[in-house]
Formats: sequence, structure tokens, C-alpha cells
Amino acid sequence: MSPPLVSAEALRQDAEQQSGLDNWGDRRFIEPLQIYLDSLAASAQLHDRGRKVAAANITRLLKNRLYIQRELHNDPTISQRELSDLLVIVGMPRTGSTLLQNLLACDPAARSLRYYESYTPVKVKAETLEDPRIRTAELQLRVMNRLAPGLTKIHAIHPTGPEECSRLMEHSFVDTLFEIRNWVPEYSEWLHANESRRHYYEEYRTLLQLLDMEEHQTHWMCKSPRHLTSLENLVAVFPNVKLVWTHRDPAYAVPSVASLSAEASAIGSKHVDKTRLGNFWLDRTSKAVHRGLAYRQTDDSNRYVDVEYEDLVEAPIRTVQQIYAQHRYTYSDEFELNMKSWLAEHPKNQHGRHHYSPEEYGLTPEQIRQRFPDIH
Repeated sequence: MSPPLVSAEALRQDAEQQSGLDNWGDRRFIEPLQIYLDSLAASAQLHDRGRKVAAANITRLLKNRLYIQRELHNDPTISQRELSDLLVIVGMPRTGSTLLQNLLACDPAARSLRYYESYTPVKVKAETLEDPRIRTAELQLRVMNRLAPGLTKIHAIHPTGPEECSRLMEHSFVDTLFEIRNWVPEYSEWLHANESRRHYYEEYRTLLQLLDMEEHQTHWMCKSPRHLTSLENLVAVFPNVKLVWTHRDPAYAVPSVASLSAEASAIGSKHVDKTRLGNFWLDRTSKAVHRGLAYRQTDDSNRYVDVEYEDLVEAPIRTVQQIYAQHRYTYSDEFELNMKSWLAEHPKNQHGRHHYSPEEYGLTPEQIRQRFPDIH
């Protein structure tokens, strides 16, 4: 067993000291945080660098919570703000959703979550024209890419580019990002049983409302596979939400997310068991898809558009046109020009080819496919 990282109380005190703030507001985040810390100590096999990286990330999230609470206290109208329309990409990880997100973010009428905002949601006052949060994100990504250079091949991140909204939910300490970074089965068990609580989606909405104060567009464009586990709460908190569900052969998607997890967890762990990760992500993703499908069968709305990975890769612009037609968004010439420019500047395998196979993670294509129903 690794030595305990630090107690939740000690990390909270550290965040208070660094920020000069002590108003935490709702404290329901403490339970998942403590379970995560206990699971890190029991199972993650962290080395010294891994403990430092985990502690730094948790302290950042805690400080962000304090800054967020300060903003909400200073301006109570933030949590009553009416949000723009919400368009959300859901589906298994590694199904082309990042490509689609980048294309949809090209619409000048869309408000996407940028990575630097997800890393530090509260805007920093500064004398310079450039938001200092961008520089902070640049430095953080530079360190991460040095520690795990293979991550860029799997999931490239740009400081000012669109990012998964799960990074907002990370501030509640209830997200699969923690599972991707470390082997934490005790936390995973708790998360699977509790991640669909409505409260976490209410906190997610508050963060979108806070960011909406900075820049307000026709609609928000968000993306995260984690929403599959909680579609009922996403719809309850955002009744008019429009969804795009991305699909791909799970025999490719599952080992791909397992390889992402292997690369990320190698940053902090002494040992990475690829077979264990393969079986975990097969179970995790299949349960998420089943849970999402179960809710979808009860939802008789026309909020869903299905996108096949092959169609998206072969005809990305036509796929976006179809999404906009079905969801009745305005499709502009400027939007199309922006997408064409983005595609030209970001060719496939720009950062190198991502190599992986089911067998590398102790799986077979047949074993994977039999765990997934027909999702149409």
C-alpha cells in the first residue's frame, strides 16, 4: 500500500491558506473526495511523483471551488441566470466525439467550453489583454505532455480549444477522469452507485451559468461520455437539451479508452496492469451504454441525433449539416469555412498514429461486442 496521500481536511486547509478563502458552500463534495483519497492509498500504487501530481490536482480543484463560491456569494443572480440552448455530445469514449466537438465549436454562434476555462473556471483579473488562465493552462499541458508524451496521439488538447465538460463535473469529485488517471476500484464502485445524483448536475449548471456571464452566444456546445450514466438528470436540469449520440464499433472504442487510461495512469503509478484496465473499461463502458439506452427508451422526445464514426470521418461537414438540420440550428457560410480551415490545419494522425489492440488489454473483439446491445 502507498502511504496516505493526505486527508481531505488537510487538503482543504491547504486550499484555504493558498486562496485566503474559507467559504465552501455545499459540502457534499467531501464524501467522494475522501473515498477517492482512500482508494488512491489502497490501490493506485502511486510513487512520489504520482502523489505530488494527485495532490496538486486536488488542491487546484478545491481552490477553484472556493473561488467559485466567492463569485456566487458576491453575485447571487449567477445561479438564476437563464442559459443559452444546450447542445451536448454523448456516447462511448473514443467514438469520434472529440473530432465532432472541434467541428461544432467552429460555429461562431456556439459557446464552447475552452480548456483553460475548465482548468480555472473563475476569470482572473489582470492588466494584460491575454487571459492569464491561458498561460496557466499552457504550462500545465506542457508538463503533462512531458510526463506522458503518448497522450497527445490519443487525445490532443489545446489551451484555448474546446474541452470536455466533464472537467467541470470534476470539481464535484464525481467523474470518470479520476478513474482514467489512476487505478481506484473502491472509488469506481462508489461512483457507479452515486454519479447519477441530480445535485451534481445542478453544480454543473451553476458553472455553466458562471461562464456564461463572460461570453453569451446562441447556444452552448458541450461534450462528455460521462453523461450516458446520467441522462435523466441532464434532461431534468436542462429540459430543452439537444443531444448528439456518437457510435463506433466497441471492439475499437473499448481498447482505445483502455490505452488512454494506461498512458494517463503511468504518470503516477508504479505499475499499470493492461489486462485489468481492459476488463475494467469493458465493464464500465458497457454499463454506461446500457444505462443511457434504458433512459432513452423512456424519452419520447426528438432530442437525439445519432452519428456513426465512419460517417463522421468520411464526411465530417455533411455530418454536421445533418445535425444542424435535425436540431434546427442555423448553418452559416462562416461556420462551414471555419470547419474547412480547422480540418486543413488538423489532419488525421497529426501527432502520430495511435496504436492499440484488444489483445494488448486482454480482450478479443468478440468478447467486447457481446457486451453491447444494438444501439440503434
